[in-house]
Amino acid sequence: MTSSFDDLARSLAGPMPRGRVLRLLGGATIVAALPGLWPAPGRAQGKVTCKAGEELCANGKGSELCMPAGGTCCQFGPESGYATGLLVGCKPGYQCGGKSGGVFEACKCTTMCEDGSCCPRSIGRCVNGTCCPAIRTTFRPGTRRKSVACCPPGTIAVPGGTGLCCPKGKPKCCEDFDVRAGNDEIGTLGPGKGRLCVNGKLRKT
Repeated sequence: MTSSFDDLARSLAGPMPRGRVLRLLGGATIVAALPGLWPAPGRAQGKVTCKAGEELCANGKGSELCMPAGGTCCQFGPESGYATGLLVGCKPGYQCGGKSGGVFEACKCTTMCEDGSCCPRSIGRCVNGTCCPAIRTTFRPGTRRKSVACCPPGTIAVPGGTGLCCPKGKPKCCEDFDVRAGNDEIGTLGPGKGRLCVNGKLRKT
């Protein structure tokens, strides 16, 4: 590792407010291969070897690390608080941050819900101020598929459906209200505006 990682290691080992550490790491799943922070990656011919599901993040100057596939590789200069700079791999759903209001944040969430949860499209959608996992996100009936609702825990959204929530492996639990073609807008069977079909029963959204 380069001296930038040595600087990071020394700083994390020394006195530092917990809030600053959290802000620094943010959405970074890997900052450096430091003991206790992340397992040291394997090496081949002097270079980092990433595992399946990971991608290489490098600055072209010898600093390298592995990050989750689909993540964002970020390089920072002295503004990071480290004279020799900092290399950070932000996990999917985060973008490179920076210094704002005197506070440095390495990774910044691309979509933040009202409750502060990070919810990019790759993870889900913000529904009623909180992040609804993609597997539970369904179209809200009566909105011409322009609004979404969240299926309750224990159910998943029926693929292609509108307002249909069924247990995994039982996609026909709401067949009496199946509106896969979007026909809820032309008066045929459907949960109806402001309702979801959950396990075969109607429930208000």
